[in-house]
Amino acid sequence: MYRVKQIMSTRQYKIGYEVRREIMDGQLCSIDDYVEYNAYDIKTGLYIGTPKLAQLLYTKLRIKPCAISDRSIIASIGYRRFTKMWFGWNSRYIRGFTIGQVIPEGDMMTDVIPIETRIKNRDQSKMLAIEFVKLIS
Repeated sequence: MYRVKQIMSTRQYKIGYEVRREIMDGQLCSIDDYVEYNAYDIKTGLYIGTPKLAQLLYTKLRIKPCAISDRSIIASIGYRRFTKMWFGWNSRYIRGFTIGQVIPEGDMMTDVIPIETRIKNRDQSKMLAIEFVKLIS
């Protein structure tokens, strides 16, 4: 786990996230301290990831990020009202789930839900977004 030693600067974006220039503690990895740019949700303070990922989620996809549990400090799922989809992501992958979507044979989600299952409601699509994050982490 990485630890922020000092926040050097912060830039807030009206759409709902901020980018912080932070000095990270390298002692945990036996390396020198280093500078990193990270994005956080303004309202919740949840870590989102890189500024580029935050821009994609907030500006292009219009996703409202949230954590997968009350104990989590990382936003790795989110809801897009426009398409009524739940999304799950990490730094490399992003995937959406919506009502009526069918999980095809050979899909990685068949470990979680039976083949050819149709997503019935918003709660099920949120659950699949959470499970997707667990699978790719």
